[in-house]
Amino acid sequence: MKRTAVFYSSLLLVVVLLISACAPAAVEAPAEPAAAEAEGASAPMEEKEGGGTLQVCFIQATSYAHLAGFVGRAGSQHFYQGRTIFSGLVQLDHDVKEYIPELAESWEFDGNRVIFHLRNDVTWHDGTPFTSKDVLFNYGRLIPHPLMVNTAYNSLKDYIVGYTEFKEGEADAVSGITAPDDYTVVFEMTGEYGMVGIHKIAGAIRLVPEHILSEVPEDQWGPDESGVLGLEKTDFATTKAIGTGPFMVDEYVPDQHIIYSPNPDYFRGAPKLDKLIYRSFNGDPIAMMVATEAGECDWVIGEGGGRPVELQRLAAIEELDLEIFNPPANVSVAYWWNLGREHIQNPLIRQGIQHAVNGEQFNQVMASGVSRGARVYLDGKWGINPEGAKYITYDPELAKQKLTEGGWDFDNDKLILVLGSLHPAWEPLHLTFQENLAAVGVTVEFKVVGADYGNVVNKEPFEWDLLQAGDWAPWFGLLGYDTTHLSTQPWYDRAAHYAEEVALLKSLELETDDAVLKEAVWQIQESIGADPFGVILYAHINPSLRSTRTRGCDTIPSYYYHRNNWNLEQCWIASQ
Repeated sequence: MKRTAVFYSSLLLVVVLLISACAPAAVEAPAEPAAAEAEGASAPMEEKEGGGTLQVCFIQATSYAHLAGFVGRAGSQHFYQGRTIFSGLVQLDHDVKEYIPELAESWEFDGNRVIFHLRNDVTWHDGTPFTSKDVLFNYGRLIPHPLMVNTAYNSLKDYIVGYTEFKEGEADAVSGITAPDDYTVVFEMTGEYGMVGIHKIAGAIRLVPEHILSEVPEDQWGPDESGVLGLEKTDFATTKAIGTGPFMVDEYVPDQHIIYSPNPDYFRGAPKLDKLIYRSFNGDPIAMMVATEAGECDWVIGEGGGRPVELQRLAAIEELDLEIFNPPANVSVAYWWNLGREHIQNPLIRQGIQHAVNGEQFNQVMASGVSRGARVYLDGKWGINPEGAKYITYDPELAKQKLTEGGWDFDNDKLILVLGSLHPAWEPLHLTFQENLAAVGVTVEFKVVGADYGNVVNKEPFEWDLLQAGDWAPWFGLLGYDTTHLSTQPWYDRAAHYAEEVALLKSLELETDDAVLKEAVWQIQESIGADPFGVILYAHINPSLRSTRTRGCDTIPSYYYHRNNWNLEQCWIASQ
């Protein structure tokens, strides 16, 4: 493997773009008619490049993460925050193969140091210059701050010198991050990681402004009794975030819409759209489909927002000018085990639960048959080890056998699946799982906890067995797999449980030999299959709808590749 540099809601917003033009009457008719007029035909109108209003529809509530994204959560905030308002040091290229410059115009490696050279032509939306002070604030204080939770800290702590000491209050600053000048930042790494350093440091992190957020006293940054960070209550997060990205926030109504205007000073050039509107449907896919059929959506980002069969129906309505688009998706939908629970610690029990999962049924229920069932842990470019795949097969009789051998008490034991909500997009998933397990005599109960989800999951007594998660299996490499899936969690020390797998993954961080990588992946497929940290269900797809009048950008954002280069500033809408 080569690593190189590099969504019917209470308010339906209707924005009408009124364009009128009056042409003066011709004083004198032309001497001869144009050839096309003489033949009774009309000449085609030439498209004027640029302009228009793009309405993006997505199911997820924006109040889930507001505008600023201080914590790491999955969902559409990668669009309405990350690539719309904010920027990162680097981003993935269009083909999701390598990292390319963004706020950092270049970087270099010097032993265990990664040196980023920043652009000197970037300003925040309020006109303040972007400098190394912003990078130091984000990476050196906000992410590892002792009061901040669920940031990118866990992904960085093993790689940046001084990160743990600052987090644990043993140091006043992160010693491994320095800035020799306004446009250079040096990260001292704990090893000579090469491109792994780029992935770890900058692969998915977007930067927020030091000159605004440093004004908030640090003792107010932490979470309240409901787990809401103090920074998430600021005007910055709830009203009008300031970023360096291609669009600026004009109006934000939580869980309804965000209206953006183009950033005329965007460092890649002013966006071509006149206006961008992001519409949230607050967990209601039916409302989103109603709005789409009413012609109120130009892009319908599909994750959680409609079954493929419904998208196909809408795409067939000619006057809507919509087409199916499938951005790349790289996850298997999964539940993660809380391995600290005594009644599921025997691997045979977890194997038995996996064998009770009918992947093809999930494929039909959740993806109208266009995806596939789960196949193996760490699915990707290196194929499937039969010895690993055998643990994922659907076999109810084998499931019962394994459960019995593992000591499962069919009369008294049960599985508790903790959920924030049972919203329409995901309820069929959980009901299908409940049905699958009932078929082998296992009771699944839903523990729906609402806004208290973070506390229930991450604070004692951890009275749950499974939570919903995505099983990331990047086809382009193993980067990040250990910290994303095998890291220490408040509810269980998975890093210790899977110490051998973590050590193997870490040993591969500089490996380029594809044969060596394949051998390691096959080993992990088998070892995790035998002692699973999750239940994998089916391969996620990301079917979406886009207007055929979209110009300038040949893709729409994929939730799964949120740092991909979407060329959003190049998009515009052709007039009808």
